[in-house]
Parts: sequence; structure tokens; C-alpha cells
Amino acid sequence: MSELFGSETARLRANSLDRDRDCLVVSFTPWSELPNPLGLGWAEKLCESRGWPALHVVPASNDWYQSDGALEAVRRAAEIARGYARVVTYGSSMGGYAALNFAPMLGASLAFAVVPQYSIDRAKVPFETRWAAEAGRIRFAHDRVDGIGRDLRAVLLYDPFVKADARHVDLIAQAGDALRVGLPLMGHAGPGSAILTAMLALAREGRADEMRAHAVQQHRINKKRTANYYLQLANQARSLSLDARLRLLDVAKSIDATHVGIALKRSTLLIGADRSLDAIAVQDEALTHAAPAYVPSLLSHKAQALARLSRWDEALEMASQACARAPHSAYLNHHLAYLLLTQGRYREAERHQCAALALDEGNALYRNQLATIRYRIAQEPAQADDAAASRPQT
Repeated sequence: MSELFGSETARLRANSLDRDRDCLVVSFTPWSELPNPLGLGWAEKLCESRGWPALHVVPASNDWYQSDGALEAVRRAAEIARGYARVVTYGSSMGGYAALNFAPMLGASLAFAVVPQYSIDRAKVPFETRWAAEAGRIRFAHDRVDGIGRDLRAVLLYDPFVKADARHVDLIAQAGDALRVGLPLMGHAGPGSAILTAMLALAREGRADEMRAHAVQQHRINKKRTANYYLQLANQARSLSLDARLRLLDVAKSIDATHVGIALKRSTLLIGADRSLDAIAVQDEALTHAAPAYVPSLLSHKAQALARLSRWDEALEMASQACARAPHSAYLNHHLAYLLLTQGRYREAERHQCAALALDEGNALYRNQLATIRYRIAQEPAQADDAAASRPQT
């Protein structure tokens, strides 16, 4: 494994380039709550272990590959790709978007995109709010999935029950030759490494038409052995009782005791049921093993539970820690501002609410909370005057 190019905004890594000239995989790293600009590429260890020639584009941030550095990395990858008989692009979520977006530039015949986006530009996809903070600060200079064309075979793996993902797939299918692979209840996290590895192997061998049948068959056989299946079932089955949904999460945890998504879902359900002490126990247990990327979300959940118990000082401490660990999270700034507002700390609340709105300019909820905070600030002099007037004269 080696690095071929690096800039402040993106890097290009490589493995096994001289093994053969039949097929080159070009991978793109997915979105991460805490991006690692110095990390390995998406599927880099897999490609190295299998001896598959591969290039890996690694962005320094969640910029949806819109930086000049990312474009330069792709240009350099395209020069190398000319020496191979076939090129397959590969990625998940933000990486799946990039696998589609840059496939024509790389001369790819097939793009294997797991839960991809058509775009996150709100002008193109007004329904997409999951990455509104990123969309608000990105200049979409290289956003062109709508122009991929019919010469590219796009294999699109997604969960049809995740409505936003399904809408993206519909739009992508209008732009290119799409092979839809819908796997119910796999969620946005994907179906797991075994299915993805087998599908990528088929893509490399030029057997795209077999990818759907293989994925559907393996998902049907193995889904009930995966924690994610029961997590998604608990998430989607809103008509079930709280106890029934918690039992599904128990099954999920018995399969994967360290899956932080299970803890977050259990915490959400318990807080909603006014079982905040139980939620705190779940959060504390998850914090003992959670990867750094998940810690801010767990701390934010703990702050919500503490606030429900009116343990305001502790709630503010947890929310502050969450925000300090992920300062570019619009939601975490908004949540901390809300807690500060409830405690009358209006100036601090204003600072964090402005930060949230700067990260997600189009969010009406954030604008409304900022208006409330500023109204309270404007009332402070009048309240002080009223208090002074009510004091007994001496």
C-alpha cells in the first residue's frame, strides 16, 4: 500500500497495481462523523488481501468530493486507469455518490454504489435533510451524477424501506443504466462485508448481471443472523409496543454486543418512554467501548436523559462535551443552545445557536430557536428594570 498524491483536502492511495491489468477498482471513502484524513481508503485492506489492483480516494472532510484536491486525485487516478482493461468504481453513501459522480471521468464501465446519493445539493434534492449542514457550506463545483449517461452500468444497493435512499436511487436510475438491488431492512449501514465482498468480486469479473441475484439470496439466508436486521426492524416497526421493540434490540445485542447503533436506538426509545435512568445506563455502557466517532452522539443522548430528570448541570456538561468533540455538528450546537436557553444563559445560547445556523442555514427550527433566544436577550433590560422598581425604598 502506498500514497500517490496528497493535499490538504484529499489523498490518493494505491495497492497491488502491478498484479494484473484486467481490472482496476477505484474506491471512495464514505461519510464519517469524525473524518480521518490520514486513514486508509475504503476497502483498501480487502483489495490488498485479495491482490486486487486498486486506487483509493480519501477526502480530508465530509465535502462530498467537491474540493479541488479531490478532483486532482481523481484526475491522477484516471491517468493510471487508462492502463487497465476495465475500471470499476466502488463506494458507500458519500463514497457511493462519488463512485457514480466520477465514473465517466475514470473511464469506468461499472459503478458499484452502496446507498448512494444523487446529490446533497438542496436545490436538486430538497427532500434530503440528513446532511443539510454539509450541504449548506459546500460549493457544488463537481456535482454531476445527473450526467453519468447510459454507457455506465450503475449497480445500486439500498434498503427500499429507507425512503430518502430509495428516492435517490429513483433519480440516479433516470440518469443512467441502473441495476437496482433492494435489500429490505439492511438500513443505510449496508448488508455487511460478506455480501459486499462477493458483489465486488463479481463486479471485477464483469458479471454485473449476477450481482443482484447473489445479494438477494445471501441477504435472505443471512439477514436474521445479523444485528443490523433486528435494529432496522425495531426502527421501522413503529406500530409495535415499546416492549416488543426493546426485545428486538435485545436480539440484536445478543448478536453484536458492541453495536453502538443498537444502544442509540434503545436510548431513544427509553427517553421517549420517560425511562431516562434506564437510558443513562445504556449510554454509560456503550461509552465504555464506543469508537470516537460515536461518542458525541452518545453524550448528546445522555444530556437529553439528564435534562428529562432536571439534572441541568450534568446535562449541560454532557452537551458541552459532545459539542467540543464535534464542533462542526449543527445539531449538537443547536441542542446545547436549547439547554442553555432553558437555564436562562441566553448569551451562551445565542453563540451556539448562531454556530448551528451557520452550519445549516436553511433549517427553520434553528432560525426559530435563535429568534426565541434573541427575544429573551431583548427582554433582559426590561426585566432588570422591573426588578429594581419592585425593591422596597429605603
